[in-house]
Amino acid sequence: MQANPYRNRKIVKELTSALHEASKGLKLQKIMHVCGTHEHEISRWGLRKLLPDNIKLIAGPGCPVCITPASIIATAIELAIHPDKPILCTYGDMVRLPTSS
Repeated sequence: MQANPYRNRKIVKELTSALHEASKGLKLQKIMHVCGTHEHEISRWGLRKLLPDNIKLIAGPGCPVCITPASIIATAIELAIHPDKPILCTYGDMVRLPTSS
């Protein structure tokens, strides 16, 4: 069985060094993510500590799948099947959510 490369200290140190080198001279870069699971893993593994000072990860408002109430999803479904066929745009995972109807 092959070892997981993401748990290989040598590879992590090489990638961290490469990121620090590539970010030299950049102004502050703020990167927002919207997924609670991503935030959990970033925090769990201490990934922010590996980043250079000029790169900041910011937790966003939350994934639409995780924070959208079922009532709003039901309303969106009702709109989507309306005879006038309005165009609804959504985050990709939203179309796979189970509903009661």
